[in-house]
Amino acid sequence: MRSAQLLAQLLLCLPAHSLHHPALGAPRDLSSSPASPAVDASSEPPAAGSTSEPALSEAAANRVLSCYMCHSAPADEGGCETLSRHFELSSLLPPPNSKTLLFGESHMNEIARAIMAAGQQESPSTFSVTSISEEGSPPEECYCGLEEYHQVKPCACGYQARFTLGDNATIYNVYNKRHLQGGSSSEISNLRALLDDLRGEGFTHALVMEPHPSCWFDDPNDLGHDCDEERSHYGCGWAEEFWSIFTEYFGHNLVHVVPWSVPADDPLIGGSVTGGAKGVAQFRLLEHIEAAPCTARKVGEGDEWRQQVSHGEPKMSGGLPYGGPHQCLWVVDEASAVIRPAALVGATAALVAGLSDRQKEKYKHSGIHL
Repeated sequence: MRSAQLLAQLLLCLPAHSLHHPALGAPRDLSSSPASPAVDASSEPPAAGSTSEPALSEAAANRVLSCYMCHSAPADEGGCETLSRHFELSSLLPPPNSKTLLFGESHMNEIARAIMAAGQQESPSTFSVTSISEEGSPPEECYCGLEEYHQVKPCACGYQARFTLGDNATIYNVYNKRHLQGGSSSEISNLRALLDDLRGEGFTHALVMEPHPSCWFDDPNDLGHDCDEERSHYGCGWAEEFWSIFTEYFGHNLVHVVPWSVPADDPLIGGSVTGGAKGVAQFRLLEHIEAAPCTARKVGEGDEWRQQVSHGEPKMSGGLPYGGPHQCLWVVDEASAVIRPAALVGATAALVAGLSDRQKEKYKHSGIHL
């Protein structure tokens, strides 16, 4: 099924104030560049009762790693396209009272950061973030927001973090944490202990992608390129046990979120190993962004990529063969200070919509992938 058709089916399950994604062909955010105002006199107003605007506030942007905040030429000059003015940040928020685990590597963290930013902007009075560190571990420091490297705005990397959103929704995010993702017997025990704790707290849903293989954690500051390039396919190296564990804890409330540069013919996608059991839904990010990608070009070498605002490129290229380059979450125009959502933000909204049991049931009987 073509990606545009798939997304169109998904959007039928969303509320009436649904987003208009560039993948649908129209209406695009065409007449304007990322510098354009989020709402103007000719725009249709947001749905009644909505306080959302597609433009991100600086306070919310400060929740996003700087490398995911991208500068780009206007779309009509060959730069990245952004979502329609009708897109609402509230569509990124999980259902009321829900408790959801996000688990994977940094591609999953982009999903988490999009939700975090929406939580900050939509419900600032109830939004909170708590980073969780192992005892005795050094402090984590990344860089967030719009500041350039020489105007440092440090923030917690949040490799393991809990954040509370409006309507009593909770997200627990884990990415690039060896003691939970390394695959050794002790690390698997740590993972099971965490999942036991979360189940005891009432966590019912999980959005999961496979983490890096254990060799990646030997040299994370080099981003594990040597380790990753030795592998020809996506996967953590212990997929069968990995998916068996998550299926045991979450059952049909488990969604396999497939990174955007994993090809459809990768042997682990749709194979017997992926998903651990029949009936596990897959959400293939590529199908939601391939019509309007915005690659976050790396700035600097090694770990310096965390320290600077990136540059958007409207193509899907570079990066590792299975993991792919990072995508821009928001496109920034320095002259106007307007911050507009890129295609991955729309994909996140569609993914979050699937956390609704009613909508998930529709997907299950439709025969389509999430």
